[in-house]
Amino acid sequence: MEADLVVGADGLHSGVRGLAFGPERDYRHFLGAYLAVYTLPDVLHAGPTVASFAAPGLAATVYPTATAGLGRALFLIRTPIENLTPAAARDLIGDAFGPRLAPVLEHFGRAGDFYFDEIAQIRMASWSRGRGVRAGGRTGRRP
Repeated sequence: MEADLVVGADGLHSGVRGLAFGPERDYRHFLGAYLAVYTLPDVLHAGPTVASFAAPGLAATVYPTATAGLGRALFLIRTPIENLTPAAARDLIGDAFGPRLAPVLEHFGRAGDFYFDEIAQIRMASWSRGRGVRAGGRTGRRP
């Protein structure tokens, strides 16, 4: 296939960027935290209330969705361990939030829409190479 211009704009783990600029590991900068998000039944019986919890290196928020009886859990895990897996993250959280959050943690890693990833930034020296350009992200320069 031939093109005059190829524009890639597909996020942190970009297949397009990988093809055009090389492996993600050359550009990814871990920002020291992980994010987990998933939908679950309203196990806290909080209704429209947002509940937030904090422990050293950890934060959790459970908030309502637009669907009655469903909530969403969000965990921020600050740890120096790179390549943390969901199972290891669950073990790391343990009972840090006490028994109140235990019903929420029962769904960690099991929900159909479970999302877990490192919080990272792609930094590249250039936005283009030849006739290819990427949109989003930042160059290697710091503000």
